[in-house]
Amino acid sequence: MKLPPWLFFLLLGSVLLLPNIWSRCDRYGNVMFGAPRLTGGDEPYYMLLISSLLEDGSLNMRKSYDEALAGGNQAGKNFAGRPIGHHSCWFEGSKRSGWWAYYGQGEKPRWGITQDHRIMPIPLVPGVEPAPSQPDYSIHPSGSVLAILPILFVAKPVLAWLNRPDLIESVAILCSSGEIIWASFFFWQLIRRYVKTPESAYIVTAIVFLGTPAWVYGRSLFSEPLLILCVMGAYSLVLRHKHLLLAGLFLGIGILTKPPFLLLALPLLALQLKNRNFPGLVKLSVPIGASCLTVLWLNQFMFGHPFHTAQAWISGNIFNGFAALLLSPNHGILPVIPVALVAFAAWPAFWRNHQEDSTVIFSGFSVYFLLMTLWFGWNGGYCYGTRLLLPVIPLLLVPLAHVLENSTAIWQKTIFWTLAVLSVVINGYAAFPYWCCWNQNPLFMALSLIFPGVDKLEFPTQSYCF
Repeated sequence: MKLPPWLFFLLLGSVLLLPNIWSRCDRYGNVMFGAPRLTGGDEPYYMLLISSLLEDGSLNMRKSYDEALAGGNQAGKNFAGRPIGHHSCWFEGSKRSGWWAYYGQGEKPRWGITQDHRIMPIPLVPGVEPAPSQPDYSIHPSGSVLAILPILFVAKPVLAWLNRPDLIESVAILCSSGEIIWASFFFWQLIRRYVKTPESAYIVTAIVFLGTPAWVYGRSLFSEPLLILCVMGAYSLVLRHKHLLLAGLFLGIGILTKPPFLLLALPLLALQLKNRNFPGLVKLSVPIGASCLTVLWLNQFMFGHPFHTAQAWISGNIFNGFAALLLSPNHGILPVIPVALVAFAAWPAFWRNHQEDSTVIFSGFSVYFLLMTLWFGWNGGYCYGTRLLLPVIPLLLVPLAHVLENSTAIWQKTIFWTLAVLSVVINGYAAFPYWCCWNQNPLFMALSLIFPGVDKLEFPTQSYCF
């Protein structure tokens, strides 16, 4: 009896949703069950942007920051009343500035208690502070928030009626889970082009979404779950020659979420030119162009110039970035996703069988990978695993379909399944609970029991700045 697709995705979706049963850690380190809550990293800053749009209809987050500091849930329940530095930016003339320029960033901000018992940041230079009317615009693009905002608008009055408005952050996290599940569906549709049996498509899909950090980030409020969906939606639809306007919409949402995502559109546009599919080229280009114009308009609105961006580009060492993104113990592809070694080895054979598709898919992975090697913060800041590369990791792993169906020798099958299971174990451990392995790799945590200190190995990186 063959497994029907609806049952497979019911099972896979249930497993992908499982990390949501852990809510948070209490102050003693005990894991608490319940509605999922935000953990750290960039999550509270995305939540502040959500709160600002839901409550004030504004991209200016100053009021939300103030209310969160006063004990509100605007940054999530775990951050209510806690001092957190602002991830905000503005321009003073042509000079980039922001909250960090007045109070410091990272571990630098200092906080004090006023006479009326309010927590307030202490300026780096006494008496020098931003003007009270200065807007706090996020350094994080708003695409991932805007994409789920309609769902949150519907959920808000329902939660208010239930007297649980604090659960809006849980709904936002569940949206991330839904994005990962939807992305797995698009991946499955794409992978069916390269396999002979439905079972092979199911197996590869399960490995790719349980054996990578996609499982972990489905429990998060980062932008990566939406970016994975946008990549898989666009590439799956274009390579299957279906609904190119929808594919363009996915690309457009990706650009609003992270403007460098535009690079991922280039192989798909080039494919339309190669095949002289000019109607398809137009269908892809219209949403992409609209998103690019929207990004420029938002820059003008928030920062006073179309080319004033929320984050400045800071180049790093390409050689260090290249090696680190492949081999970093905590953030590299191979240590976090060992089965990727099989995929890399299988690309030549996959290309011989599917030249056009493999050229498009590998080009998409390569241009994004190379861009991230150039970025000084290649590790993605405080996070788990291959965060910055996560949107294109499923593209890298597409050749696993070829390996699964064409491995005949016992040693080939042994290597494939050993690395596949190891990948699932690594990322499964990191997902339960979701916050347990940030800036750590479960594999190296285990190895440190035998080789003390091995879990402290890491490539050099620069401190994150805005």
